[in-house]
Amino acid sequence: MPPPPSLARCAVLIPALNPPGEFHGLIDGLIERGFAHIVVVDDGSDTREPFERLEDNPRISVLHHASNCGKGAALKTGFAHILDHLSERVDNIVTADADGQHLPADIARIAESATRDGPRLVLGVRQFDNHTPLRSALGNRITRRVLSWLRGVNVQDSQTGLRALPLSLARECLGIRHDHYEFELECLLRARDLKVGIQEVPITTVYLHGNSDSHFRPLVDSMRIYLVFARFVLASVAAFLVDILLFALFIELAWGIFAATYVARAVSASFNFLCNKYLVFRSRQHARIPREMAGYTALVLVTATVSGFLVSLISSKTAANVVLVKVAVDSLLFLANFVLQRFFLFGRR
Repeated sequence: MPPPPSLARCAVLIPALNPPGEFHGLIDGLIERGFAHIVVVDDGSDTREPFERLEDNPRISVLHHASNCGKGAALKTGFAHILDHLSERVDNIVTADADGQHLPADIARIAESATRDGPRLVLGVRQFDNHTPLRSALGNRITRRVLSWLRGVNVQDSQTGLRALPLSLARECLGIRHDHYEFELECLLRARDLKVGIQEVPITTVYLHGNSDSHFRPLVDSMRIYLVFARFVLASVAAFLVDILLFALFIELAWGIFAATYVARAVSASFNFLCNKYLVFRSRQHARIPREMAGYTALVLVTATVSGFLVSLISSKTAANVVLVKVAVDSLLFLANFVLQRFFLFGRR
């Protein structure tokens, strides 16, 4: 019997590192469901024994890394293989974990949603309750809040490994530099950057053996994920320092407050625009540069004028050092700048 059309056009990609006993049950369940294209990437497991019985099945392709390269690297290896060898036969890639936490029925539901609803990123959303391991619940909650605030991506489960990507998005994700768990977060951000719709589908929450089979390392991998968010702070601090140092230099040269403010801001803003567009918010749509640049220029002029006015006012009413006043005023304007850039300038809903 041929597989259901919704499953025939989806490839299942499973990165695996020393998979547990549930791994073969997962593979058998996928075959029973009718999936015709299953790609398993052995990410440098200690032994190839778990994969040997799969290699004779025509529905399964097994790829090997000589050493552990990271989940992101394994996913990219699988993406590249599917794009090179299966792009004429499938439209979507469904990624799933090898540790048994994703049930074949849920994987099939994600595939059906991806096929039925058109090109979009489909996320299998876990339900977090009192029985959820603390490291999973806490990590997801923090990442979800930070992701929503800094990037405007509002999803319930930002760290789910069960997701479906159209081939076009998978091709774009091959350019992501990260090779570990932060790769999945970057895929989510890349989908938003490319205006790919995001759909959430509830799935069964399964944690086997207290989640001990997961290779997610809370400290190291959480740091890798949150460093993605640190880009905005670093770029903003760098631009802030450029602005303050130039302002102090111009004041020392006896420039007026407004002249020093505008020139210093013109230099620091150009630097900050490029950092925010390409490093922080990663808006790679070059056609939008004129509109974004116009909006950013208007924002710079407004904030520079407000800054100059407040610095002049406070300096005229107090004996405080004008550079210190500038630091205080611009620190207060920092949050307003971020909100305006995040929601109105570089936002990509």
